[in-house]
Amino acid sequence: MNTGISSEKLRQCLAAIPELELKGTVLMRQCGFSESTATVPRETLREAVLETIQYSNRCRSAMSRLAKLPAIPQLSMVYGL
Repeated sequence: MNTGISSEKLRQCLAAIPELELKGTVLMRQCGFSESTATVPRETLREAVLETIQYSNRCRSAMSRLAKLPAIPQLSMVYGL
């Protein structure tokens, strides 16, 4: 009995998730890899770095959990050359 969602529905759900704006990403867009980061307040830079580390840890944890999920059999296979 299949009670899950289709792979297409899962793809649509994942595609609908808005892009995450991290403080570090915004700062990099504004400053780039230049000396202009010296104008960024130290506390803002610290928050951006901490947010990036926390986000990386959450991603690593999610990947670990996903890797342990059992495989989902593909019921309809399309083969082509």
